[in-house]
Amino acid sequence: MKNSPRLERLFYGYEDLKQMGYPWSRVHLNSLVKAGRFPAPVSLSANRIVWRAADLEQHARSLPQRKPTAPTSNGHAPNGDKTQRRQRVRFVD
Repeated sequence: MKNSPRLERLFYGYEDLKQMGYPWSRVHLNSLVKAGRFPAPVSLSANRIVWRAADLEQHARSLPQRKPTAPTSNGHAPNGDKTQRRQRVRFVD
């Protein structure tokens, strides 16, 4: 549990997830829940949906650890098998 953030409350709503660093919209979160890739929320009332802190901690622990990549000579992380980025063309008058 040393890599997951310590949660201070029992429940977290959509706005709280944004503040915690989850970049997804409500629609995308719902699709992740339906696909089984994010914990299911709990309905407190007809208009209030929240996530249990314990479920979020367990989900964070279940994610694979990212290995840090060394920057290349140009200072950017290596691209791997991805296609090369297109270079921007400057038009000179």
